[in-house]
Amino acid sequence: MLLSSCILPGDKSILTFKETITTIVNPIEEDKDKVYTSLQKRIFTVSCTGCHSPKKPKRMDLTKKENIIENFQDIVDRMRDSSGVDTMPPFEDQNIFPAVKEELILELEEWKKSIDEQSTQPDQIETETKPETPSNPTENPDEPWL
Repeated sequence: MLLSSCILPGDKSILTFKETITTIVNPIEEDKDKVYTSLQKRIFTVSCTGCHSPKKPKRMDLTKKENIIENFQDIVDRMRDSSGVDTMPPFEDQNIFPAVKEELILELEEWKKSIDEQSTQPDQIETETKPETPSNPTENPDEPWL
């Protein structure tokens, strides 16, 4: 917004602005990983975050993507555990929080694999390469000398 001047009511003088006033609003950061967002809703919200959230500080917070990535194999192993010892969600809670289906676990593993592949790829920078120009036109008579 740019205000060049402002006339105040009554016997007050004219107020002049000499600089442009700029307001910057930072948008709320949104996770652009649509696969993760879908998995978060279909797996963790349904079966995990009832117990594993910031509300329960003694348990790992599975509302955070970083925690899921960092503890990924342990989480998947507990989802697949059929012994009942480390099964997540625990058998006694599965009437409230359903067990995670194998096809969703496979989707979760594919997502993690893609994350790992992205992190191991070097940043690609496009560069323009120019053909070498011979210093002497007689070096390569078949190419035009630039």
